Amino acid sequence: MKTFLLLCFILAIASPLAYSQCEAQGGPTTLLQVLANPQKYDGQKLLVIGFLHLEFEGDGLYLHKEDFDNAIVGNVIWVDVSPEMKKRFSQINDKYVVISGTFDANSHGHMDLFSGTLNNITRCDVWQSFKERQKRLRTKR
Repeated sequence: MKTFLLLCFILAIASPLAYSQCEAQGGPTTLLQVLANPQKYDGQKLLVIGFLHLEFEGDGLYLHKEDFDNAIVGNVIWVDVSPEMKKRFSQINDKYVVISGTFDANSHGHMDLFSGTLNNITRCDVWQSFKERQKRLRTKR
């Protein structure tokens, strides 16, 4: 959990625009917070980080890659894939992403297996780890 919160903090520092978008809701939201209390976030625009896996009848944002690998369905929300995401399928599938959309706590995706739905997606970008960003910065020098 500490790592996940650290990632959200780095996101806020690294992307002032993203932070300002979610600042109105009281700051960045972790996927763990949403999974633990979905009704609290119902109808809210969220900016979260998670492991995105896209497949027929299984488009989901998981808390961790290991949750996907081990089919832990409680730690995933359904993602209503946007046309832009479909175009970028190979870039974003099976990656950690930062994603923004509106959360619906009462919609549970295919066969009601998900802990809510993220729809009206306005952003979905690959999340670079701290190590990846440091490496990229070193190669630019």
